[in-house]
Amino acid sequence: MILSDKLADFFLFFNHETTLIPLIVVGFIVFKRSVFGQAFYLLLFTMIFNSLLKSIFQIPLSASLGKEGFAFPSGHMQVSCVFYGWLMMAFPSLSLRILLCFLLTGIGWALVHFGYHNWLDILGALGFGFLTLTGFKTVSHYFVFLKKKPYLAGIFLLPLAILMLACLHWTAKIPAHAWVAFYALVGFTSGWGMAYHSLREAKWKEKVLALCLCFLSITLVYSLFQKTSLKMQPSPITQLQYFIVAFLLPVSIRLFQKKVF
Repeated sequence: MILSDKLADFFLFFNHETTLIPLIVVGFIVFKRSVFGQAFYLLLFTMIFNSLLKSIFQIPLSASLGKEGFAFPSGHMQVSCVFYGWLMMAFPSLSLRILLCFLLTGIGWALVHFGYHNWLDILGALGFGFLTLTGFKTVSHYFVFLKKKPYLAGIFLLPLAILMLACLHWTAKIPAHAWVAFYALVGFTSGWGMAYHSLREAKWKEKVLALCLCFLSITLVYSLFQKTSLKMQPSPITQLQYFIVAFLLPVSIRLFQKKVF
């Protein structure tokens, strides 16, 4: 493998779900709950929004990939733009912002380097990602309750997500990852909504225990649905795993605090 391939793999590592999910879990439990919670909302919403955009533009993937599907705008780039872009907007650190800008540039370059997308796909994803961030930031500015009670962002985004899925259903087949995002969006909104009013700032011991419980739950749920007969069930049942995992993320913190729901 040549050096440029290794460098591209390095950047794409930060775009993969095996990196983004632990970042969200650790950020939500250990660092700033409101920032990483809303970042998770925006990431899930963007997965559905991107599916709708692709069904509208219907620009096919490069024939060299040997895959069916649409290329514009790049889903991986749009998700990265929204997730890391939200962190840039939320944290004032200049060094962090420069680092995340460098990371986003590297992800875009890596997607083009491997031939997954062209620069038009990348620029389109950045444009729609910026539109999503700007729109959400503007709405949050005028609707102050989204800042005071960040879990309400999920309730705000859910009707939009349902409308987009309905449009997808009428015009094209709803891709599996859009359903994954919807199940997770419902689960996280439900879990954080239930736990929000009884949650307080967690102590370090509670954070560590909640982290262990959350990662253990993810592992157990994944094993249950992937290595048992549940794997053979219809999609509406197998995708319940994403609802459960997202629901348990905020609830895991609450389980180690003294008050009850």
